[in-house]
Amino acid sequence: MAWNYMQIELIANEMRLDPMIGPGGLTRDQAHWAVESKLQQIVRERPSVAKLLAEWTADETKNTLSFGRTTWVIYEADDPVEGAADWIEEYARTLERTGGLKVSIAPQRGKKGAGSEDPGSSEQ
Repeated sequence: MAWNYMQIELIANEMRLDPMIGPGGLTRDQAHWAVESKLQQIVRERPSVAKLLAEWTADETKNTLSFGRTTWVIYEADDPVEGAADWIEEYARTLERTGGLKVSIAPQRGKKGAGSEDPGSSEQ
């Protein structure tokens, strides 16, 4: 099975999860590195959040990282779109169950160059 990565933004005023998915077909290391690369970009622009990169790189078994309204995840799936849908649906159920947040899910974006938008651009 192949790995992929996804970035999920919580659009708070709309109570909506906005996923951006990677291209799929990656190894676990490649998916982990893709998230690390996104985090490096954020840290270059906002050095005050260097702890994010440190947290991600400190544990290569880590599959999920959240900061503010953004969550990054790597996941294993034969089909990256179906895998993303399964993951984010479970995430939405978890938000409702543990935090009482009822969120909708926006159509997935990405597959090629997912997360190319600045994930740190919204105020955290």
